[in-house]
Amino acid sequence: SKVEPTRIISQDYLYLGRAQMKDTTQMTEAMVNITKAVEMDSTNAAVMSEVGKNLYTAKKYKDAAKAYEIAVKNPERALLDYYYLGSSYYFDYGSQKTANLNPPKDLLVKADSAFSYLVQRSPATYVGWQFRGRINRLMDDENDSQGLAVPFYQKYIELVTVEKPELAAKNSAGLIEAYSYLGSVAARKDGDNVKAREYFDKVLALDPSNVTAQQAIKAIGGSR
Repeated sequence: SKVEPTRIISQDYLYLGRAQMKDTTQMTEAMVNITKAVEMDSTNAAVMSEVGKNLYTAKKYKDAAKAYEIAVKNPERALLDYYYLGSSYYFDYGSQKTANLNPPKDLLVKADSAFSYLVQRSPATYVGWQFRGRINRLMDDENDSQGLAVPFYQKYIELVTVEKPELAAKNSAGLIEAYSYLGSVAARKDGDNVKAREYFDKVLALDPSNVTAQQAIKAIGGSR
């Protein structure tokens, strides 16, 4: 506070910000100082990957997202930073919704943007397509679904069952999620009960006791 401004270097702001982050009550001030450090030298953004990961692990998703927003400004940023940036926004939205805080859809838009960048640079990253499916499902109208998540879940299924079938076994839960959604859209939006039945049959092939699929088949006039 007393030194001449011209003598303050980017590392000063970086060290101050990192020190402040150890006190959760100073998180805002910490981000301000680290942002100044990055503005003075973009390579300082690299440290935010570590900071963001620690916050993410602690389930402090709002702060983790802020950290990763800085991390991706690093010219040598890793694609993994975009995964954590997107999922931080996604889980921040989810935790706020669970707490009935009426979170803004803008969080989902930011999450989708991060995963969109990820899959553009690495199209085979199937988890990125899965998250885009989940995010767009939440962005859709719950009472009048437009099927916004359809292309993303379809791509996810293609990756883990056709392009890399060896991944199918460990992605059974994800496939059930995707097939269930696609079946629901086929039945409710498209009125295509034949296609819907195909999707729900795939769910039951993976989980024969899946109640949702069993009830869906009965609802569309089938039996199981």
